[in-house]
Amino acid sequence: MTLRHGNRMRKTSGDEVVRELQSAEAYEELDSSEPARSEIERHAYQIYLDRNGAPGDPVADWLQAEAELRARRAAAAQHD
Repeated sequence: MTLRHGNRMRKTSGDEVVRELQSAEAYEELDSSEPARSEIERHAYQIYLDRNGAPGDPVADWLQAEAELRARRAAAAQHD
């Protein structure tokens, strides 16, 4: 599996992805400014719908959703 992380591409196993998501989840619980898992799930599903259900990579959708939600929160925090 190849994941896009920032500007880098890397190959990783499914187990590594699960561990990374679990550690991100643990971090998320510590920082309430992070998007909730349910928000990420909904946004990742919207990304899937936006491509009309065409085949894609659910992990990439998840990571894209997470990054977009974090960017929105950061932009909103700058305006406060």
